[in-house]
Amino acid sequence: MHYDDLLVILGEFGTYQKRQYLLICAVAMAVATVVLSIVFYSAVPEHHCKVPDAYVDYLNLNYGNVTQDELLNLTIPWIQDDDGTLHRSSCKIYDYQSWTENLDFFGSGAYSVNNGTRDDRNITVGLVKGNMSEVACPEGRVYSQEEFTATIVSDFDLTCESKVILSTCKSIFFVGKLAGAILSGILSDRFGRRPIFLIAVCVLALLGTLLMLSPNTIIYTLIYTCIWMIEIPVFLTPYTIGMEFVGKSKRRLAGFGNMAAYSIGYCVLSLYAYFVRDWKYLALTIHLPLFLFCLYYFAFPESVRWLLSHGRNQEAEVIINKVAKVNKVELEQGILEKLFEEKSEMQTTLHTPIDMFRTWDRAKITLNICFNWMVNSNVYYGIALNTQGLGGNIYLNFALLGLAELPAFVLALLLLDRIGRRKVALLFYSVAGIGCILSGVLPSDLEWLSITFAIIGKIGVGGSFAVIYLITAEIYPTVMR
Repeated sequence: MHYDDLLVILGEFGTYQKRQYLLICAVAMAVATVVLSIVFYSAVPEHHCKVPDAYVDYLNLNYGNVTQDELLNLTIPWIQDDDGTLHRSSCKIYDYQSWTENLDFFGSGAYSVNNGTRDDRNITVGLVKGNMSEVACPEGRVYSQEEFTATIVSDFDLTCESKVILSTCKSIFFVGKLAGAILSGILSDRFGRRPIFLIAVCVLALLGTLLMLSPNTIIYTLIYTCIWMIEIPVFLTPYTIGMEFVGKSKRRLAGFGNMAAYSIGYCVLSLYAYFVRDWKYLALTIHLPLFLFCLYYFAFPESVRWLLSHGRNQEAEVIINKVAKVNKVELEQGILEKLFEEKSEMQTTLHTPIDMFRTWDRAKITLNICFNWMVNSNVYYGIALNTQGLGGNIYLNFALLGLAELPAFVLALLLLDRIGRRKVALLFYSVAGIGCILSGVLPSDLEWLSITFAIIGKIGVGGSFAVIYLITAEIYPTVMR
């Protein structure tokens, strides 16, 4: 007897499996907030050069007190965008010497500003008249707290000449994610899904709590890279257990339900970040609740498939009997012995990641799946991490990008059995590609349309991601999964 045959008898998605899936979906929601919170940690507030006291003293001496806006208009260069919009430079200030030489005063209370004049305490917004040289901020930058109270960008000054550090940090995070994906599979196959999950979630909670104490960019990058490495087993091991606990006919529903929970966590994060705008408090309050998942020690079972494949039949029998009891199913006498005999051959075979490449046919499948994962990850996180770059309200855009995944899951569920996995994946890839390309080429004055196509692209990549998760779980046997 095969384990799938036993699941039909036990109930492919009975009461026991539904209870476990609620626990698994709670993990998925929490992981979404952990992974995607980087969007708000690394958001770039509006900023400009801090105006040195020498500039202020010069103006006060030659004219009198000026307002903050007047001071910035006179000392910070203005930049004109392609659409004609003027805004203050974020990274430059007028050189003090050329500024004092070219600022034209007209006696009591009037000096030239662009094509207008300062008179009766009314400064026209624009460039100061004269050929003014510009320099990098000599005394650092001032960051607006209107949208974000504090981010790593404002705390560690990661803009202008230092903005490459921010992009480098994000690249390093993905190295951690790759390492986590590799180690998660090896360790969970060796030691079991359940212990790896319990250890990983405790470590993740601890790392996230320590994250807020980061004194500099290096420490922050090291801790957050570890977080992205550890979140992989925290998400994947429960997902795998869930897929291995339900029958074939219910795996699609179970898999997509878990992905939907992730998307709900995506949206919840947007609302939460709206009210908690300091990245340190956001990190602390997101990660502290993860310690509650340590209680899963008392409620979360090991995968029966994994136990059977490693010859731990007695433990498997205990769990199977518990499933039967909760699902109110009586097992025929001797049925488990038949199951154990079927699985006994797997005990003597040691499997490694090399087995995924042992034959050319399996190697082609593995390489294809790896390529799909790479493409999906790049596009998915490319859209998510660039939420602020879309323009508009970052919190609203972030929530819409999360919600966009839900209709993709419904559409995928409706089409999977009708046209097959590959065609559904191809459809979603096409939607994602068209949406992302159009969003990227539209001019800045069509911001709303660019956001719309970005959401369409997110629908596509969200659907394709869910499909490739399902294909990966279905195509490999338990010992390779």
